[in-house]
Formats: sequence, structure tokens, C-alpha cells
Amino acid sequence: MKRQDLRNIRQELDLWTGEIRSHFELEGQSVDVITVCHQNQDQLAVQVRSPLVKTGRLTITLNFPYGSGDWENATDWKNANRHKSLLQTTGRGALIERILDTTRYSVSLGWSDKASLMQPEKHHFVVKPKGQGDSFSMSCQFSNHTVKQTRRPLRQPWLIVARVGSSSGNQVERLICQGVRIRVRLSWNGASCCRNI
Repeated sequence: MKRQDLRNIRQELDLWTGEIRSHFELEGQSVDVITVCHQNQDQLAVQVRSPLVKTGRLTITLNFPYGSGDWENATDWKNANRHKSLLQTTGRGALIERILDTTRYSVSLGWSDKASLMQPEKHHFVVKPKGQGDSFSMSCQFSNHTVKQTRRPLRQPWLIVARVGSSSGNQVERLICQGVRIRVRLSWNGASCCRNI
């Protein structure tokens, strides 16, 4: 899929809830995506609704670059041999252990329905929904703990998508934006810093 294959692209940010709602058309079919981030954890979740989910035409792709010291572009896509992405599948999810020089962290993936996870090349992962419906949800949580340190089952982290906007209190903390200042929480080896963008 290329950018020029998409039609009627629209994206909105709800400043109160922090939800990003995206809409586009692909192959004449409507695709709607809700993206949310957890305020206190390095976690994001997406929910995709489209007839293309049921037919297996949509996938979710994750690519992990090597780090760069450049502030404007902190990614290096040319040095695939300088870092590692070790995959461990877990039922309706997976753990990816990332190793960049002396830095180690893990990425927990969880999804709402049947799906397959493929790794077509180094640091490149593709989640393909296999459900019968037209909706698919997935979450991704970053941790400075490695897979060995974590060793716990995934606890349905994709439910964050379904609970955003519910009236059941503090089940999900919301990202609140003040004007155009958005608090971005960055975590690296247990240290945190915040940057307003």
C-alpha cells in the first residue's frame, strides 16, 4: 500500500480525551482508526474498523530502527546489524526484546482477536487479523524491563481502547492537552523526562 492509494483522508485529535480519529478509504472501502496513549505508561492502543479487516486486506506493521543522536530525527534505518529484536509469541500477543548497544527494553503486544504475527525481515513485524468481524484492536506497551525480567502473561492491554470514553471512573487515565502543549513522556533506562511539543 502506498500513500497515493488512500482517498478521503481525514484525521482529528480530541483535545479532551487525547483520542486521534483517522479515516481514509482504501480499495473503495472505508477504514476508521482510533489511536489512544496512556498518560502514565509508555503504552498506545489502536482500534481499526473496516470491511478490509474481515477479508484480511489490512495489517498493522511495526518497524524498529537503530537509534541516532540527532534531535530532529532520532532514527537510523541503515544499520540493521547494530541492534536486535528478539520475538517471543504468547497466545493473543507477543513480547519483543530490543537490544541496542547496552540498552535493553521490551515491547508487549496484545490484540483482541485471532491474528498472526510475522517477521518478514529484521526488526520488521506484521500483525494480520484473522477474525470474522470488521474490527481489530491492538496495544503496544514499552518497558525498560527485559523479557526475562517481565515473564508475566499479558493482561488484555487492548481493552484500553474499549474503555476510553466510558463513564466508569478512573479505569483509564486520559491524556489531557492544554491548548497546543502536549505532554510527551519519554522513558529511557528507568529515567523519565517530559517535553512539550
